[in-house]
Amino acid sequence: MNPNITGFYHDPPVFLGERPVDESTKQVFFDRFNEAVLRTTLHCGLEFRASVEGLIAFDFTTSENCATPMNGPHFIDDFDVLAEKKVRQTRIMNTYLAFFYTRHMEIDQWTMERMVVSPATCFSMHSLESGIGGGSPSVFRLAASSFAHTYAGPPFFDMRILNRPPKPVSAEVVQNAANDLSTFIDNHGDEGILLIDLFLRASIAFQDHNHSLSLTSSWTVIEKLINDLWRRMQQDHQSRQGEQFIDAKRRERLQDGRTFTASVMSEMLSFMEYIPKDLYDDVSKVRVARNKWMHSLKSVNAQEAMVANSVCERFLKEVMGVTLIGATGRTLRG
Repeated sequence: MNPNITGFYHDPPVFLGERPVDESTKQVFFDRFNEAVLRTTLHCGLEFRASVEGLIAFDFTTSENCATPMNGPHFIDDFDVLAEKKVRQTRIMNTYLAFFYTRHMEIDQWTMERMVVSPATCFSMHSLESGIGGGSPSVFRLAASSFAHTYAGPPFFDMRILNRPPKPVSAEVVQNAANDLSTFIDNHGDEGILLIDLFLRASIAFQDHNHSLSLTSSWTVIEKLINDLWRRMQQDHQSRQGEQFIDAKRRERLQDGRTFTASVMSEMLSFMEYIPKDLYDDVSKVRVARNKWMHSLKSVNAQEAMVANSVCERFLKEVMGVTLIGATGRTLRG
């Protein structure tokens, strides 16, 4: 197996591009499962493939931060280094999923349960086209769903087929999300990837009714973007009427986090119209809820987590020019 070629099955399972099932005859067309919905190369050099069965895979060989040398003088046998590279791979895959869910909401316009990729849910492959190695029992369960002989009864009535949504996720969603990821990596790099990974995790936490984790994850993204906007404001006002307005000494004071907290920065950014009044008001609500949770263990409710998600979406659009839609739906089973 090649550790630089990493894939995951969307779980809960979905079909991509087409639904290889004849609803009238109940026939399942297993030969279509591995059919490529998209095979492309992103601008940064990453290879990408998505198949009908819901398998999404990346080839990270060209990525210096994610690739693991297979042999030679640069071979790596340090577990922590290998683990960090795998985590970096999952962050890129999660960023793809964040765009995937957004495009799905915009184009297909039906809701689906979201997932987050971790080292426990992904696996190495021989190539983008075939062969998986390792993985959890749930991974093997999904991998086996493409083989007719693994079904004890009629495949159509097996949960691996029956539980999938009646409609496939459209190929347009898969394609546009890949384009979004490609552009995002070009424009924002590793730091941006980390933020979108956190954004997706906030959505998953909300979906799981973990409102406190959802809000604090969203706040981490929001606070980082407030700082970015604060630096942009300083750059915009570096000089006035041809004279230096913010010199090195003043800039150093403005970067003192003990004095210029997120509260103070958002206040000033609102005064100077870098953020609209309604966004400022919501930032304040999220900040207060976050502080009550962190310092007094006052539980965060669903409405507060939804406001945090909305603020996060708006800051991503305002500061990074990125459109993302977080999860706002929850379910109860049993």
